[in-house]
Amino acid sequence: MIKFFRKIRQNLLFEGSTGSPAWPAGRYFKYALGEIVLVVLGILIALQINNWNENRKDINKSKAILGEFKKDLASDTTGINRVVKLLERQTNYEAWALNRIIYDKSQIDSLKKAFFSPVHQEFVQDRTYNKLQVSQNPNLTGFLDLQNDLTEYYTETKFLLDYYNQEEELFLK
Repeated sequence: MIKFFRKIRQNLLFEGSTGSPAWPAGRYFKYALGEIVLVVLGILIALQINNWNENRKDINKSKAILGEFKKDLASDTTGINRVVKLLERQTNYEAWALNRIIYDKSQIDSLKKAFFSPVHQEFVQDRTYNKLQVSQNPNLTGFLDLQNDLTEYYTETKFLLDYYNQEEELFLK
């Protein structure tokens, strides 16, 4: 492409249509100006290609991180489903036992200890989230809406789990 423009300029110079005969240096000035314009255009094109390439690399990195998030969220889902099943089983057992046993009020503490045993909590897998937060570029390029949703999920879930665990510890004491 550069050769094409250079040929056009050279043809114009040789035809003599680019400068006045009174000032022959005008031809060289226009030729030099054309070279400068070509160099500037080349630099601008190279910068644009570099920016595009860097953006593509950032998007690929973001996709890899999203893959790790997917694994963490799948692990969270499995753990939460396990806790839900344990809670359902425990609740059903407690309802069955309480409907069939006659007891007096002095046995309430014993029933609380028997039926309200602690549930083994599953904690959120926030390894990828923490890794992203401490990285040099904590943004998911091309996926900022999804990043906002993930941030909201991890902050709210951590708050709720911490609160629930504190309440459970207080109840057991």
